[in-house]
Amino acid sequence: MATPGYLRYPHVHGDLLTFVTEDDVWLAPAEGGRAWRLTSDGGQAGNPRFSPDGATIAWTSWRDGGIPEVYTAEIEDGTGGTGGTGGPATRRTYWGDLRTRTTGWTDAGEVLATSAVDQPSSTRTHAYAVPLDAPPRRLPFGQVNDLALTAAGTALLTGQRGDL
Repeated sequence: MATPGYLRYPHVHGDLLTFVTEDDVWLAPAEGGRAWRLTSDGGQAGNPRFSPDGATIAWTSWRDGGIPEVYTAEIEDGTGGTGGTGGPATRRTYWGDLRTRTTGWTDAGEVLATSAVDQPSSTRTHAYAVPLDAPPRRLPFGQVNDLALTAAGTALLTGQRGDL
């Protein structure tokens, strides 16, 4: 986890920006303005990513027991006069692996994550699709450290001994 600071892990969708600061996930207008907190649960957060339709954010959180897991919450952009709100956070994985990290979404609305769950070594991270209504499934890419899937192509990042 990086040293706490401002505007860590930024991600943009349309006219909204999400980022981590003060160990929480925040949202703000991309053109600037007042930000609002999506999470406030006392755990570290990282890697927030908008769903393809911009209605949900997935992120990595250390809120339950200090082990990273994948969480999601529906969002409202805050322009409707409510000041911005988020739905309750839903835990999507129960891997108990220190290398778990949210990396993005599939076009089908599944969260993409990497983890070394069920591996003989913590450096052997694999990619997973985490549907919002079914158990996660391992993707057939072999060992990867980071992953992006789009309609135009797939980007896999790997490194020696699990290091980029």
